[in-house]
Amino acid sequence: DQAIDQENFTLEMVIPKDAQHRTSIERAVTTERTAFEDYQRYMNSGSSPKTIDPEMAKQHLFYSVNFIPLRPFSVTVGLVIRKATGGMWRYDVDLEALPPDPDDIIQIEAPLGRTESVSFHLTNIFPSNDPFTAYFTPETPSEFTVMPTKGVIMGMQRDRRGQSQSSNGAPAEAKGSQFVVSFTSTSYGKLLSGILCIDTQEMQWRYEVHGSLPKYFTPEGTTKLDRQLAPVTQERLKEAREARAKRNFMKENQAFVEQVSTLNKVYKVKEQKD
Repeated sequence: DQAIDQENFTLEMVIPKDAQHRTSIERAVTTERTAFEDYQRYMNSGSSPKTIDPEMAKQHLFYSVNFIPLRPFSVTVGLVIRKATGGMWRYDVDLEALPPDPDDIIQIEAPLGRTESVSFHLTNIFPSNDPFTAYFTPETPSEFTVMPTKGVIMGMQRDRRGQSQSSNGAPAEAKGSQFVVSFTSTSYGKLLSGILCIDTQEMQWRYEVHGSLPKYFTPEGTTKLDRQLAPVTQERLKEAREARAKRNFMKENQAFVEQVSTLNKVYKVKEQKD
């Protein structure tokens, strides 16, 4: 028990030499030796609490490993624990950072056969000026384009008051690297959408881009024709409608039928006399 407490241990993360985004991987993973009490608290916070005998815990080392990626990647790293007086333990850990949710949604409207564009500025969250690549994912329609596709994105700095500013000294919200996203409307149809990615070695920004035709409004035409009836005509039509409404068509039809029936009887009597 005394040996574990008095021994010096170090933890090192070994990244494969051919791994991409090495800087992003190093920044995403942090390790720290932790006390048994903290480890026990963490184990009890889950849906399946696990209790370790404190006496057994004295014979173990406890480390916390935090994984906070800033861009997608997939890699297997080695966590190597070394004891100062001799001894080494290696654990392989699979790290997979999935694509994040979009940072924002960009809406572009363009009339049929025309190209419309929107622009925005982006500043690196780190102090360094880093090379970037901007591109659309393969499933994005070819009607979308972005400029520039390569360049250097300016880093974030702090002035003496602690205010954020870009590396050229301007306020961060006013300056930064400019990107222009364009949409060319080529046909009528459904809303087109795609994903724009802007990558540096350590970061990825993702934007959901929508392209559509402008909303159509029915034109309101004008005419020189006078579509209003003269007041005299309107009055006569009103009188005719009222007179028609007062007539009892059922009674008139019945009287007509009785009149026809009487005439038929007269004709029959006349024929019998003849």
